[in-house]
Amino acid sequence: MRKVFSVAQVELYGGGGTDIGVGIRAFHRAEERLPIDVLVIVSDCRTPWPEEVPPFPVVTIRVGDGMPPPWGNRASNTVITIEDR
Repeated sequence: MRKVFSVAQVELYGGGGTDIGVGIRAFHRAEERLPIDVLVIVSDCRTPWPEEVPPFPVVTIRVGDGMPPPWGNRASNTVITIEDR
């Protein structure tokens, strides 16, 4: 683990087509035991997003050119796009 101060210092690995919806559903189930204040997702957004809005705030940090979730900027949800210069 290390501190980073610019996008150029971040190395992302992946590209395997992760289904973020699976993770969001797992957090939703876990919320019964441990309340979730906010879920932060960092993704290229090349993933299938669930249609239903999660019951907790989600901050999606988009690093890439994929489509953010359809509910990304609704209610207490936010999409932040980091553009590669």
